[in-house]
Amino acid sequence: MDKKLQQTEPAQSKLDVSFLKTSRKTKSQETINRVLGVTSEMLKCYGFSALTVTNICKAASISNGTFFHYFKSKNGLLAYFLNEGFNTYLESQHQSFESLCSQGRTFCERIINIYIEYAKYCRHIGIDFITRYYTPENSALNRYSHAQQEDDINDIVSWHILNQLYEAKHEGLIKAEYSEEEIEVDLCTIIKGIIFDWCLSNGTVNMEKRIEKLLSIYLHSVVTDTFFQLYK
Repeated sequence: MDKKLQQTEPAQSKLDVSFLKTSRKTKSQETINRVLGVTSEMLKCYGFSALTVTNICKAASISNGTFFHYFKSKNGLLAYFLNEGFNTYLESQHQSFESLCSQGRTFCERIINIYIEYAKYCRHIGIDFITRYYTPENSALNRYSHAQQEDDINDIVSWHILNQLYEAKHEGLIKAEYSEEEIEVDLCTIIKGIIFDWCLSNGTVNMEKRIEKLLSIYLHSVVTDTFFQLYK
């Protein structure tokens, strides 16, 4: 482990993670927030390779047992960070997944709305964290391996996207040769590419514009003639 990391005081995160706090001020939630705070700081300062359960527990002043009481794994922790933070972020914007899923005439527009808000959330967290998170070292981003894992993490964004796709397939709006799961993985791949491109550009890429353009092209390639007849 890096010597600089070993000498770091296990303490308070310098990042603002107040948006992760819930209205329930319990000891459990305070412990979770402390873990989330040091996770943010470690990713920002040292990168993904330094983010081990041992280092997290040391910095947060908790035992390994306490960590695994709240999170199944390191990947589970990171997924919780993004999911919980995204939910709270939406609330701060007077939004919710339910409202996002009701905006737009078509399921394509609703899916694009969800991903656009997620891009805004990534910008809200900050490019330092996102750059450290979106790395090949992070197996939590590997959707292909998740299907094989018993402890598959709960990705709330993917869950809502799949719901939109299931409904559209049931209504005959998606071509038979495409499965909902296949489309969701393709969409996830496109989004990861856009976010990664944003990181490479040091935050200058307009993620929202790219999402609207690229996802529209892709989604319109998998819909049926019925879709175009209904939504001329």
